Amino acid sequence: MGYDGIGSIEFSNETEHPMSYSSKENDIPGKANRVLNVVMFALALIATRLWYLAVIAHEDQVKAADRPKSRFVIEPARRASIRDRYNIPLAINKMRYQVSVVYGQIRSLSGSLYIIDKEGNRRRIKRREYIDRLSKMLASELNLDQKRVEDLIHSKASLLNQIPFVIKTDLTESEYYRLKAQESDWPGLEVAIIPKRVYPMGRVASDIIGYMGAISKQEYDRIVGEIKVLEAFIEETEHGLDAEVPKGFSTVEEARERLADLKEKSYTIHDAVGKSGIEGQFDQELRGFFGKKVYASDARGDFLREKSGGRDPISGQRLLLSISSELQAFAEELLIKNEMIRVPKLSETKKKGEVKEPWIKGGSIVAMDPNTGDILALATYPRFDPNDFISCSDPEESKEKSMAVQRWLETNSQIADLWDQKQPYRRERFDLTQGFVEEETVLDWPFFLSLVLPADNPVRQKLLTRIRFREAAALDSIAKELNSITGGLPFPSVINYLYQSSPHQPFGPKLGALGKIRIEERFGMNLKRVQEIREELNRLFEGIDLNYDKVLLADLSRLIVNSDCCSKELLKKLGDKSLTEVRNDSAALLKIVDHVKSETKKLFDELTFKEWREKEEKGYLKEMRLFEKENKKYPKPYLDYIDEMEHKLFDEFFARHKWQLVTAFLLGHSDFSYPEEGLQEYIEFFRKWHDEVLSGADHNADWQPSFVRLYGSLKKLELWLALEYMQSLRSYKDLERPLLGKLRFMRSKQPTEKDLAASFYPQYGYGYTRSYAYRQSTAQGSVFKLITAYAALAQRVKSLPEGPVSKKDLNPMEIVDQFTKKGKDEFVGFHQNGTPIPRYYKGGRLPRSIASNMGRVDLIRALEHSSNPYFALLAGDYLEDAEDLVNTARSFSYGERTGIELPFEIKGNLPDDTVDNRTSLYSLSIGQGSLVVTPLQTAVMLSAIANGGSVLVPNIVHLMVGDAPRRGADLLSSNEPYPFEDILRHLSVDFPLFTKAVAKKQKKEVRLFSKRLKREVFLPDEVKSMLFDGMNKVVERMHHFPTIGRLQAYFAKYPEAITALKILKGQLVGKTSTAETMERIDLDYSCGVNKYNHLWFGGISFEKGTSSKGSYLIQPQFGTPELVVVVYLRYGGYGRDTVPLAAQIVEKWREIKKRHEGK
Repeated sequence: MGYDGIGSIEFSNETEHPMSYSSKENDIPGKANRVLNVVMFALALIATRLWYLAVIAHEDQVKAADRPKSRFVIEPARRASIRDRYNIPLAINKMRYQVSVVYGQIRSLSGSLYIIDKEGNRRRIKRREYIDRLSKMLASELNLDQKRVEDLIHSKASLLNQIPFVIKTDLTESEYYRLKAQESDWPGLEVAIIPKRVYPMGRVASDIIGYMGAISKQEYDRIVGEIKVLEAFIEETEHGLDAEVPKGFSTVEEARERLADLKEKSYTIHDAVGKSGIEGQFDQELRGFFGKKVYASDARGDFLREKSGGRDPISGQRLLLSISSELQAFAEELLIKNEMIRVPKLSETKKKGEVKEPWIKGGSIVAMDPNTGDILALATYPRFDPNDFISCSDPEESKEKSMAVQRWLETNSQIADLWDQKQPYRRERFDLTQGFVEEETVLDWPFFLSLVLPADNPVRQKLLTRIRFREAAALDSIAKELNSITGGLPFPSVINYLYQSSPHQPFGPKLGALGKIRIEERFGMNLKRVQEIREELNRLFEGIDLNYDKVLLADLSRLIVNSDCCSKELLKKLGDKSLTEVRNDSAALLKIVDHVKSETKKLFDELTFKEWREKEEKGYLKEMRLFEKENKKYPKPYLDYIDEMEHKLFDEFFARHKWQLVTAFLLGHSDFSYPEEGLQEYIEFFRKWHDEVLSGADHNADWQPSFVRLYGSLKKLELWLALEYMQSLRSYKDLERPLLGKLRFMRSKQPTEKDLAASFYPQYGYGYTRSYAYRQSTAQGSVFKLITAYAALAQRVKSLPEGPVSKKDLNPMEIVDQFTKKGKDEFVGFHQNGTPIPRYYKGGRLPRSIASNMGRVDLIRALEHSSNPYFALLAGDYLEDAEDLVNTARSFSYGERTGIELPFEIKGNLPDDTVDNRTSLYSLSIGQGSLVVTPLQTAVMLSAIANGGSVLVPNIVHLMVGDAPRRGADLLSSNEPYPFEDILRHLSVDFPLFTKAVAKKQKKEVRLFSKRLKREVFLPDEVKSMLFDGMNKVVERMHHFPTIGRLQAYFAKYPEAITALKILKGQLVGKTSTAETMERIDLDYSCGVNKYNHLWFGGISFEKGTSSKGSYLIQPQFGTPELVVVVYLRYGGYGRDTVPLAAQIVEKWREIKKRHEGK
């Protein structure tokens, strides 16, 4: 059985195995076929892909393969010039020498840098040694710190690779040529000439030209955002989508061109752009289109050779302005001259000279061609110098420019520097022998008080004569003690309680019953001390009746003295010092501290920080790199970290040792603490310098007078008292204490001592960079009566039947302008029928004329004598609707921007309540109330009257000309492939031969800014001639006595003004104006705010014409309008004072035109 069993098993196995083996063997071809099919399909896909890449996508793949090997270098375009109408340059580019280091060139030659040693052998050097030698050479040639230059190359130039890193700009010509001669011997050294923006006429037309500055993040983001919008629009269009055209464009082609312009102008975050004026408005046109060069590079980014596809930069579009620079300069000169002779007058007073005047008054002159709209002059004062906004590398010059920029922009830093007497208070003046000069005055204590208080103010007098160092400290101490006694009640409330009875006058909110009870209880608990305080205050406040003035006295004295820093011993020694002396000591100390700090910085770099770098620099930089890695930040140049640490360590060092170093220099004090910091070397340095100064050294240094002053004040004091006195002197930044009272016109809601110290400066500045011609608005006054007269005449002429119109027919009405009183009732005149005209008339208050008895007036006489009731009645009784006057004014461009191509023009304001508010209507009719205008708007209005009703957009740009970028068929050299590019490249031909573009030259683009009509207004000859008659009468009065005598006396220093007025007799018409505005001039309670006069004249000059009288049928009595002149002078006396200036402008323009005829 065992055998059978085994045998059966074996049999069974033998019968199954052959069958299984056979079936598997028969399946092998099928499997092979399947594998082969998969392989063949894969090969087919690969072949298809290869065919696609080799045939269809060949060009794209060639570009993609070549792209990593190409590097682009951007070449900036030259900014175009700005010139006047006669091609006289106002903004140009001059040569600027610059030395840079191209690190990529140094790196590419790192294996083949050789020098000739002293023995004449050729020796290979490493890159670090080469950079060390290069930095030593540059430091020697340019008087720079060698270590600093080396750090700049390693830390910053190395990051830019093939982009030049600037080491120094504004090289002298000799430095440039010396380095240029060595350029070929020093790989990586690049000495170049670059353009520098220059304004050859300085301050002339500065508000028109504008200035340059670094592009702001907002400006950069706006440009980038516009690029993205245009790219998205074009991409959607190319895909056939129905995309909405971006605002400002009408076609896809316009959007494409704009996108190309923006990209080719190559804005970067480091660019300088125009910030204001023409430079800002036409920045994109002026900057041009960048050029670029294409280089083949290796894997490390080193340049191998220049490739095709580059292009030269295209300069910007040159601008020719409509102004005459000569007329502009002359107008500005007139403003500056008049600034010196103009005396302000309050509207309520009869005489001039009774009030104080601001440090700078300001004004504007606009000259406009009424036939074309060309602006011939747009003068304003004060003005700025745009050259100060151009950077330079010289430290001293750069510091001066920085201070000048702070002055022009009127920053808080400027106010701080003026208070600290680091720079004088300046204003531009004209000298008959020297021309334009800067008048300078140091802001000492008497001058500060003269700016914030009038001469007769008791506070000013007491601070100059009675309040000394001791009294000021006592006043501050009393204020603190009263605050403690009353439990924190405001100082003005306590003063009001102490000084309630006549003649004292309260200040601020009244003290309530609970407050009085609280003070009485507190005072009762400290009765003896309160009585002593009252006696001391009586002595200090003697002669001051206003409680406001008492608080003002306390706050002003606290500006100078802080009682917390004054011991009894110090007050005993220096208590008799005047506040003027203390202020001068404070300014002198600041100058000494700045000098000591500057010299300490040099020593610190050499003695202390050099040692820190040797010991700590590597570990510190390693820590910073680890910090960057952990916070996923881009690595900064290591020099930035070193500089940050240097500033930090020095600030800490100087804060610890400031007074030791200052006393060593001022007093020769040689006590030094902190021996572990090596302070002895610093102390010895300044102590020796102290001895040298006493021996007569540095007698011409700017800090020397401060040294002499402080040394004289401190040398007799014990060291600790001298130190205490110096520490009690405070700078502007230290004035942090809140004021005792809420004084008037402070800059912040919770005013501090800084606000009071800054009160000498106008809250809104003098307007150096905000032209009075179009960027600041003001009340107009009687010049606006021309609009009121026109509105009435236009309605009158429409109501008359067709045919001849006489003066009598056209005149809308007559009244008797005579101011009278009957009891409490006031009357401004009488109607033609004898009915009196009450002051309060039909729901409004009529304005009265300056003259009490002007007599019978019609429209022409009302213009001549400026009758206020006449024009108020025209607006209220004669015009059909109360809104007619507002609509008429708007049609002449009031209440809207004129459209001049200058940024930041303001639109002024027209009242919106004339229907419901009769007084507002009456005020508007004479140019007062809520009406605010600009001189430019006035020039547009007068031009419309002069030319017969055409309201023109004022032109400031006459012509724009330059090269246009070549695109499409005009493009010879670009990134786009051209026919047979590969074959031609093998033949070393890197430009297209088979295209018409080869024969084309650069396309020129010329744009003429022609006359632009804004709207037409109804102005028949009859209306125009009657307006001219009234305006002519105004100017004729200037030639009659006593007016001409007063003008001759006023212009006694400049008699040429009266000569010009006489020459233009019968050729100049116009309207004078004395606008009244409320102005804050100082801190005085009773007269700090007053109604001041601002003066206007709007005039039209004519070429000589024929005259006709009695009828307006044929033509006006004047010739062709020649020039519109608007003169605006702030803080003046009478409107007549402006007329001779306008006459001088007309005469000057005629002289300029005659000289340029035929050119």
